[in-house]
Amino acid sequence: RAGLEAGDLDIAVLFTAGPRTSNRNSAYTLRLLRSEPMLLATPSNHPHANNTAVQLSDFAADRWAVGASDHDPVDSEIARRCEMAGFSQRVGMRSDDYRVILQLVAEGLFVAAVPASVVAADDPRLRLLPFTEPLLHRDTVIATGRRDPAIAAVISALRQAAGEVFRAEHLPAE
Repeated sequence: RAGLEAGDLDIAVLFTAGPRTSNRNSAYTLRLLRSEPMLLATPSNHPHANNTAVQLSDFAADRWAVGASDHDPVDSEIARRCEMAGFSQRVGMRSDDYRVILQLVAEGLFVAAVPASVVAADDPRLRLLPFTEPLLHRDTVIATGRRDPAIAAVISALRQAAGEVFRAEHLPAE
């Protein structure tokens, strides 16, 4: 985002999470490309694996697998929600590879918030729990710093590619 605000970048694809806020006073514009729910991945033998929804306080003693960066918006939102639930999240590992994270969760080493799109197949060693209100989502957004026909063409190509990748999911109109 700093590159957009400084004018060094014309366009970026970003992830956001948590409450949707307006960026009217920002130097860049956000366009929603895709929104997906986040789920809490737990080992199937976890004491709370059969809960119908996540109460974060049930996972206060667990070690969490989180993204590699300290600035990951999903991880920041989870940490904020943990604090609101009365505890500090215990980070046990960092990785941006969700396949690795899910394998380590399945082995019983961690719990983790994961986007619904990364869960490809049923693994009996995993349970995926929805977050309670407010729901947690990860938005993929296109951020642009200025209007330009070339940037509009890139946005169009990104939206088309996203439609192909995420098959028939409705993308918001421009």
